[in-house]
Formats: sequence, structure tokens, C-alpha cells
Amino acid sequence: MSRFMRLITIMVLSCALYACGTVHHRVAAPPQNVSAVKQVKLLPVEVSSKENNPDALALNEQWKKIASNELQALLDVKKITVTDSGEATVGCFIDVVYGSRAMRYLVGFGAGAGHMNVALELKDKQGAVLYATDSKADLGAGAFGGDMSEVARNTIEEAVKKFGAGL
Repeated sequence: MSRFMRLITIMVLSCALYACGTVHHRVAAPPQNVSAVKQVKLLPVEVSSKENNPDALALNEQWKKIASNELQALLDVKKITVTDSGEATVGCFIDVVYGSRAMRYLVGFGAGAGHMNVALELKDKQGAVLYATDSKADLGAGAFGGDMSEVARNTIEEAVKKFGAGL
């Protein structure tokens, strides 16, 4: 096989495996006095999805657990105590559209695309936002339709990591 054909093959496989699942982060509210926060109440993670079938609902529960564990680990590393009477609250809101793997595989070009949005916020006791981030990822293609589960897991992990950078 010529070098050109090898290069084309590698590029096509790379694009197929990449799966358009890159996470895009945005600081929705810049940090304000977050270094003074030493105790927080970790609110239950909220997950909503367009799909309400049993498989999607089971995945939603999985994302709740992953996000809760990631946030707890982040707060431990940052030496922020989690307590019911914290001086601030940390909330996580996940919105997901699983899309159709079959449509992504058979049609491509964005058909059956999946999306995930993870919003994290730190609020004081009065409800004023001290810090907030928003992270989004899309899955529009991929090998055999791509894997929305991998995109979701990666989005949650990166969203928490990005949020932690501002604490």
C-alpha cells in the first residue's frame, strides 16, 4: 500500500474513532470569594433526558452516581468539607439526549446525534451564584455509530475537573 493510502486510512480511522465527543467548557459565572468556602452542602445530582425509556433512565442513574463520586473526590482534594450545614451549596445539573446509534451509523452527517450538557454551580446560603461552569459535548458520528456512554462519562469527568480549577 502506498504512503498516501496509509495516510488516508489512518485519517479516516482517526475521525471515526474520535466520534466528535470533544467537551467544550464555558465559565458561566467567574469565581467570587470561593477560596473562603471551606464547607459545602453537596446537592443531589439532577439528570434529565429527552428519552424516558428504561435504558435511558438506567443510564441517567449511572450518570448521577458518577457525577456525585467525581464531585466528592474533587471536594476531598480541595480540602472542602461536605456537610448538611455548609456555608455554600454545590449543584450539578445534567441534560442528555442519547440520540440514535443506528441513525449515526447508517446515515451519519449528524443524524441521530447525541448531546450532553453538564452545569455545575457553587451558591452561597442566600442563593447567589459564586461560581458556575457549563460543559457540553456532542456525538454526531463514530465507529459503529459511536458510544454515547463514553462521551457522557468523559463529559462529566472533564466538567468536574474544569469546575475544580476555579475552586
